Amino acid sequence: HTCYDTYTGSLPANAQYTTQSCSDCSGSYTIKTGWTCNSGYTKSGNEEYCIVSCHIGDIYYSDTTCSSSIISGKTPVGIVATEDAPRLLIALEESSQTWSVWTNSSYKKDISCLKHYSDASQSTSDMSGMSNTQCLLYDGTHPAAQYCNPSSYFSGINGWYLPTLGEWMKIRANYNAINASLSKLSKTKLSSDYYWTSSEYYGHPYYDAWIIRPSDGLAQKGEIANSYRVRCVRNPWGEWS
Repeated sequence: HTCYDTYTGSLPANAQYTTQSCSDCSGSYTIKTGWTCNSGYTKSGNEEYCIVSCHIGDIYYSDTTCSSSIISGKTPVGIVATEDAPRLLIALEESSQTWSVWTNSSYKKDISCLKHYSDASQSTSDMSGMSNTQCLLYDGTHPAAQYCNPSSYFSGINGWYLPTLGEWMKIRANYNAINASLSKLSKTKLSSDYYWTSSEYYGHPYYDAWIIRPSDGLAQKGEIANSYRVRCVRNPWGEWS
């Protein structure tokens, strides 16, 4: 008997087995070869489970569904800002905050739990917004990070954080689609002004933080005591790079 299931793992929720026909001397069989997500779902970044299919610019609702349209009776909580892992939502609201409370250059210390980057191309590799935000909260008073505190409830749901320069670079590629959906909801659109990131900047002898203009992707050093816009992101699908 040479026909047997080549996939023996469990079937995730919202999925179905993939099969193929197999014949041997004892007869014909249908064997399991893997699994695929049901219609309306897609595999998670680690391909371990099925998540609701969402596309750039979709409105993400509190019941974890997505739609390109406003659905009466549902609560929107964010806009789908990136489509490949890590998938990100961007918040419907924003604020103006400083990155740190320090005003004296002598206090521009290195934050030991953050990597620091001296040029923008290097900083775009930083995709650790959640851990960066948690680091900043642990380090002391950082208003931009506190506004996006992952453990507090922002827009009715926790898990929001201050995105890195790398994450912002992915988001800014979808600037127009995001703003179109924010406009549908009568929410503040992404500005052409600068936004804080959670990526640390190093320029001898002082440490600051990176800011980015999402309309064109221009990134530069931001003085940590200056106020810039803050827009939080969230990864409801649990995919981290």
